[in-house]
Order: sequence, then structure tokens, then C-alpha cells
Amino acid sequence: MAGERAPPLGAPLVPTKVPPEQWKMKNGAEITVDSRRLGWLPDDWGQGLTGPGGMYRVFVSSDGHAYHDKHFAHIVE
Repeated sequence: MAGERAPPLGAPLVPTKVPPEQWKMKNGAEITVDSRRLGWLPDDWGQGLTGPGGMYRVFVSSDGHAYHDKHFAHIVE
């Protein structure tokens, strides 16, 4: 529809238990959906930015758990 914005590329490609608007780190820090998406990321995962000035990339599972490391994201899959 005209005027509607597409979700940021870092948002999950399918519906998830925890929507991107509710993403938070364990310490309560906000996670912003990244404007980019890495190709290996599963469809039900998202990619976000956190920290001062959004300087840290995180990978967010469908249940809202955030990981800083690709290795841990692959273990959880």
C-alpha cells in the first residue's frame, strides 16, 4: 500500500514469539533493528544494534534472546 514502509532488513522474515519492537538485552538495553541482514541468518532470527551509538551487532532468536557471536547463534538454531 502507498505510504507503508517495508520493515528494516534486519527484522525476522517470518512472525516470531518476540517482535523486534520488544527486543532487549539481558541488562535491559534496547536493541534497534539493523538496516542490513547477513545472508546466513535463519528466517526467524533478526539482526540488531545495541550499545553506545548502536556500535555492537547482535543476533536475536525468535524468542528474543540476543547473542553477540555468530557461533552461539548457530548452536541455538
